[in-house]
Amino acid sequence: MKTTTCTDAGNTTNTPRSSGSPIGEPLLCLSELAAMLRIHINTARRLVRGNSFPRAFKIERDWRIPRADVNAWIERRMTEGG
Repeated sequence: MKTTTCTDAGNTTNTPRSSGSPIGEPLLCLSELAAMLRIHINTARRLVRGNSFPRAFKIERDWRIPRADVNAWIERRMTEGG
């Protein structure tokens, strides 16, 4: 199984990437979200805490964000014009 190393809040974790979440949906950590959106990790954290991704959840201290929610957020931003 392929793993990706994520560093959220200064912690390093190895997150399985092949199966995604228990319901089969790929998940991103904060550092992956920041890299995907090309924003600072603190900006990504504010977006998650501000409920831009309502299905985001924490595993212990680390956020997990469904990739589909991020894609939908990008599409909404593109159609709204910013």
